[in-house]
Amino acid sequence: MVDIMPLHDFTPVRPFTGLVININSVTAAHKDRGDLGGCLVISLGAYKGGEMCLYQPRLAVETRNGDIVSFKSQDYIHFNLHYQGEHCSVVVQTDKNGLSYLKDSNGWKDNPWVLYLALP
Repeated sequence: MVDIMPLHDFTPVRPFTGLVININSVTAAHKDRGDLGGCLVISLGAYKGGEMCLYQPRLAVETRNGDIVSFKSQDYIHFNLHYQGEHCSVVVQTDKNGLSYLKDSNGWKDNPWVLYLALP
């Protein structure tokens, strides 16, 4: 996934670059076309229902507090069902846009403050 972040920074979700927190939300069916590789969805809270659904394989995954689901979010249409109680999901993923940073640090490769390592 990712070893180098812009401005020599770090990410608390390494090797992923992105972190999304959904609080008490129900998502519409979608693909995350901007994601690179897979994602992890961590379910938190005291709730009933709210199954995580993957459309193409016809799966409805029942999750509970602390469960983790991993899948390729750019390949599968996914959504969650309605629930009762309090529900939070923490999603970690990596954006495809990061590939341009690997290419030339988004055009900043000659800047001394930007770590640039050429791809082989």
